[in-house]
Amino acid sequence: MLEKYLTRCKTYSNSICRRDGNVPNEFTILDSSDNTTTNAEPCQETLKYNTVYWWRVRTVIINFSGGIAATGPWYIQMFTIVAAK
Repeated sequence: MLEKYLTRCKTYSNSICRRDGNVPNEFTILDSSDNTTTNAEPCQETLKYNTVYWWRVRTVIINFSGGIAATGPWYIQMFTIVAAK
């Protein structure tokens, strides 16, 4: 019962991915962070114009000993960087 109250530390895991070439389901993770307290982080990689990227984030619950107690589902969105006119 006590452990239920000790697993309330919520953090996030997120990443930005890019598809490489024409190989289905093959992606490169450009940047990621684990166990951050915010659901978004600045990307350390310079993103290219007219390239499709995927951004994903999930909730991570940390237990009292610092390990992962549970994770939520990945929430995934696709976006493209467009040059300003």
